[in-house]
Amino acid sequence: MKTEYDITTKDKEMSYTAFILASLIKLGLSPSNKGTYYLRDLILLALQNNVSDDIHLKELREKLAKLKGISAKTIKSNIDYAFQYKNTEKAEKNFETLLGIEYDSYFITVKTVMALILNAITMTQK
Repeated sequence: MKTEYDITTKDKEMSYTAFILASLIKLGLSPSNKGTYYLRDLILLALQNNVSDDIHLKELREKLAKLKGISAKTIKSNIDYAFQYKNTEKAEKNFETLLGIEYDSYFITVKTVMALILNAITMTQK
């Protein structure tokens, strides 16, 4: 899968961070919302722990909460808020180009977006 971002550089963590954040913004999540950044961090955590198929959001949120020194409930509510107020037009416009599949509102859930972005990253590694 081709992307606009080089996610195969030596500094993988930095390039992954930039790619994931840019992807989330292109999917209509606001860059001024904490939930967007928490979701980015959840995806990075999943990537670091080699989670790609069976994503356990609750466990990932708890790990991230420990790292950030906040509650998992706060992370969940911030991410839910980011999804609640996403820009649907932007998501529809960029979804297929970014993730390689046709847009369907079914795919705009936390777990599905995480899985699709993780898949986009792993596809470029092959």
